[in-house]
Amino acid sequence: MRVTVYCGTRLENAEKLAKTARAIGNALAKNHIELVYCGPLAGLMREIVKGVFEKEGAVTGIYPSGSFAEDLPPIITGSSTYTEFYTDTREEQTQQLLEMSDAYLVLPGGFGTLEELSSVCSYDSWEIASQAHRCVNERRLEGWTEAAANYV
Repeated sequence: MRVTVYCGTRLENAEKLAKTARAIGNALAKNHIELVYCGPLAGLMREIVKGVFEKEGAVTGIYPSGSFAEDLPPIITGSSTYTEFYTDTREEQTQQLLEMSDAYLVLPGGFGTLEELSSVCSYDSWEIASQAHRCVNERRLEGWTEAAANYV
């Protein structure tokens, strides 16, 4: 099984979120669920990846050619359970993420995370996919949706 996780790449004053992200990574690996992701290895995603690798789980990264993927640290590229794919465009990247995953998990993030959530919901509403999606949106996780709504 593969799960794509969408989340923010900044960890500004978010110690609790970091711990939650690491625990999610641990849980994915313990349950033999492969993590699929598409962003830079920073913030919450870095913690999730660390959690997966702590429990010897598998990670797949999907990147547009010429992006930050070439700068991935050894935590990723040195792992025998890491796979990467490159696409020509961001749209192809999004399509691969949607098609490759069996489920999606959305954690707090910014407008990029919101865009990715929108893609998942659109894909699901077109009845193209039977995948599950779940948004972690609890007030104790920094109230990120309220902040985004207030910003707009």
